[in-house]
Amino acid sequence: MGNRRIWEETEESSEMAPVSEAIINKAEEELGVKLPQSYLQLLREQNGGAIRSNAHPASEPNNWAEDHVQIDYLMGIEEGEGILASAYLIEEWDMPKGLVLLSGDGHSWVALDYREAKENPPVIYIDNESGQLFELAPSFEVFLDGLYTAEVVLGDYEYEEEIELSEEQVAAGLDSDDLETLILSLNHLEADPGFYRSLIDEKLPQLLKHQNPQIREFAVVYAFHFQGKGALSNELRELILSFVETNEELNYYIESFKEQ
Repeated sequence: MGNRRIWEETEESSEMAPVSEAIINKAEEELGVKLPQSYLQLLREQNGGAIRSNAHPASEPNNWAEDHVQIDYLMGIEEGEGILASAYLIEEWDMPKGLVLLSGDGHSWVALDYREAKENPPVIYIDNESGQLFELAPSFEVFLDGLYTAEVVLGDYEYEEEIELSEEQVAAGLDSDDLETLILSLNHLEADPGFYRSLIDEKLPQLLKHQNPQIREFAVVYAFHFQGKGALSNELRELILSFVETNEELNYYIESFKEQ
């Protein structure tokens, strides 16, 4: 398990300490379950964060895609946060009790399903808007084996990163109101956020103030990806958190940012 290399290597992840046995024991006592050993082994390497592979096959078409769901990070264990925030989030989003949430944004989640098991539970996908709930894998270990890398999917838009743009074209695209042009530029930023860090600092605050709410949400989603790759300055991260916390349409992203 240690050579699986699931975690995305970022400046921030390099500073994240592994979880301690005392914290694991306390979490299992609070949750009333036995956490999968394969999950705990990952946390012993790094206590949550962005992951390399961003997708898992799905047995049903869903809001992400016809054949998979997108998974950008796995939560770790922190006091009142990470998977220990499951009870609060379940009540907030009116989800079934007996779940331990692993990754999600409020609208949809990937979770360990303890409703009929106290250990070695299946991994499920749940969509709070459609009411959809289905199994992704019969265990967390099988779930890990199924992770792979897919193209980024947002809503009804799918974009591959094959088109090459100059830095000037990327900058111009970030000023565009055309969604395809904008997302193409954002994908270029995500592919090499370290190189485009000055553009991220300049353009992301502008996108957060855009009159189109869909573009504002794209800005928040990509900001989450940039943060996972260590490309957000502390000042910009605080600006985004402040924006998300005061925006009713987007405040369900607060936990996602705080978990990274």
